[in-house]
Amino acid sequence: MSNETSDLEKVVKLWLSGLALFTAGMAVLAINRTVHGLKRYRRNYNPDSVTEFTGHVVEVFYSKESRHDTRGVILFLADEEEVMEVHLGPSWYIDRQLRHIKIGEELTVSGSVIDFKNQEIMVARILKRGKNTYQLRDEEGSPYWDSKVN
Repeated sequence: MSNETSDLEKVVKLWLSGLALFTAGMAVLAINRTVHGLKRYRRNYNPDSVTEFTGHVVEVFYSKESRHDTRGVILFLADEEEVMEVHLGPSWYIDRQLRHIKIGEELTVSGSVIDFKNQEIMVARILKRGKNTYQLRDEEGSPYWDSKVN
């Protein structure tokens, strides 16, 4: 009977070791995906190209990534002269900060204007909505949702 118990103990230990390795691997994969997703929001912020734009919301767009932690929120703001594409940040963060942005609502955004895919866009740092001001990035463009900034 002790041989059977010993064999069973070996199988259980082997199975538990495999489960522990699998769990650790999945944790590393999840962290890697999250870090990769956050890095894309540090895109080319140029503190020397910061400007302010006031306009009315003509569209609120969510990028096409299937995972919520990498999907971005993009606003299209229009004034009398132009439409500005404004990249805010990941939806999991922006949706908690800025609830219910409405078409037609007036916003003022300060951020870096950069060339992205052969098009000028703004990477938002500060968003003003009525009497409220939302800080999205520091002066260098590092996002506040990134734990390295806080």
